[in-house]
Amino acid sequence: MDSEPYTGPLGQELINTVSAFASPETATEAVSLANDLVLRCTDQLEDALKAAIRVGAEDRNVERLLGDIDATVEPASFPIFGDETLAYDLKANFSALFQRFEVNGHIVIIRDGALACVLAYAALGDMAAEEERSIAAALAAKLAQAEQSLPD
Repeated sequence: MDSEPYTGPLGQELINTVSAFASPETATEAVSLANDLVLRCTDQLEDALKAAIRVGAEDRNVERLLGDIDATVEPASFPIFGDETLAYDLKANFSALFQRFEVNGHIVIIRDGALACVLAYAALGDMAAEEERSIAAALAAKLAQAEQSLPD
């Protein structure tokens, strides 16, 4: 189930997806596959981040002033939530209006039993580590509550 995009405490756009699997083992396999896909598709994810920046520039009518965009997607360290947590840094640098800007974010995958969720977000400027942890912790708590409500 995908969420509609929503805004986090620092103005970042958040998107999350929750998936239910037949067993914790199947969910573990799905998380492993997702990790493999992210690592094999970093070029596509970097292109998607660049496209999102271009759309943001168009929304503000400054696309003509947008310079080159450099983007990277890399594995990241992140606090462990649930049974398993994987994370990837999203970073982009670009120029506009003769200034340099930075976009930072994460893709976080959390598995709890037979449920797994993906949280993706990015914001202009630095991300506050405490805010990031609180967003992931809130999602993990909801995931754990949902996992406990599943029949055995």
